[in-house]
Amino acid sequence: MELALRERLQELNLIDAVDVLVDQFYEFYRDEPACSAIWSGVEAMPELRELDLRELYTNARDLDEKLKVECPQIPDDRRWTASLLLPRSAGTVLRLAVTLPEAQGRQLVEELKCMARAYLRELVA
Repeated sequence: MELALRERLQELNLIDAVDVLVDQFYEFYRDEPACSAIWSGVEAMPELRELDLRELYTNARDLDEKLKVECPQIPDDRRWTASLLLPRSAGTVLRLAVTLPEAQGRQLVEELKCMARAYLRELVA
């Protein structure tokens, strides 16, 4: 899934990428029953916490590269901070969304996408 997401990120502009990537992660999390058990263990087990951080930094590097190309005016430190913040906050909201009834989870996902797009627009302004 990570490779597919990385390839999609290269094809899309930033605003479109928000919708596509959030939807793909949400569907994956909702359809993969083992995810809930894994997330429960992430905070409790140092090994899983380390894996989670490695994935976060991998995703952040991909986003940072995309932002560097599309928005060279963003200072390096702000761009990197945003690259960490976006996937971490989206992951947190998505983890909550998959625990809710489908309609409520989908509503939360739509609001997440709205917030992420607004943040990106502010970042690139």
